[in-house]
Amino acid sequence: MKTFENNFPSFFLLIGLFTLVAWQPGCQDSSSVLSVDKSSQSQLEKLYPNTPAGERVKAHMHASMGNGEDAEARYQESLTKLRSEPGAAGALYETYRKVPAENYMLRTMLTEGLKELRSPGALAYLHNIAREKIPADLHPKNAEIDTRTDEVVIRITAVEGIAMLAADRSINAATILMELTGHEDLTVRQMAVRGYLNSPLGNVEENMQVLRRRLPQKEHWYITAKTTDIKQVQHPKMPADFKLESKNRSTPPQIKKP
Repeated sequence: MKTFENNFPSFFLLIGLFTLVAWQPGCQDSSSVLSVDKSSQSQLEKLYPNTPAGERVKAHMHASMGNGEDAEARYQESLTKLRSEPGAAGALYETYRKVPAENYMLRTMLTEGLKELRSPGALAYLHNIAREKIPADLHPKNAEIDTRTDEVVIRITAVEGIAMLAADRSINAATILMELTGHEDLTVRQMAVRGYLNSPLGNVEENMQVLRRRLPQKEHWYITAKTTDIKQVQHPKMPADFKLESKNRSTPPQIKKP
């Protein structure tokens, strides 16, 4: 995947995509193997609308998966064409709705496409994706797969796109971000708060007060307009050997407070 500008949760996206491509036959039980043979790829090709916009979206998805020294240049060229294509937002969302739920990579890429349009015409579609209910993990006993995390990646990618439009002074986008601060998922709430506070609309301190009234006291720690330079964050030391722990939804991971 390419390096996208303004993509602050990129590590979540990469983790989600890595989880997907790591599913290989022989490594998992048959219920958790994602088939990417030619026949399934052919079926995916049929999901794109048979329109100029649909063809442009399909070409952009191919460019997004490119590799080689000129991959980034080809991706940016494709993105420019996608942005100038009338109906691109609608074609992206129409395809998204047709893609099988378990194809997390393509669903994420289509959402990324909507985000990178940076168009008011994509706002309603991004909103629909961001507020979708997140289904439970399909493989709760498999420590190597977490489909709920893959779903969260899709939601926060959509929130990023909404935040970009809010940063461009879209009142509608800012209103949607405020709505999403009530989302069921903590990560989505955090991303919505970040996007809302980074919007140039309104007074930051007043906006923070509104959010403090809206969110429970225990979550006030992430209501801040301050940003952290990732280069200044100390990297954790990885052990020489480690094993994957089995999942336990009764003890969810805790986010360290600043």
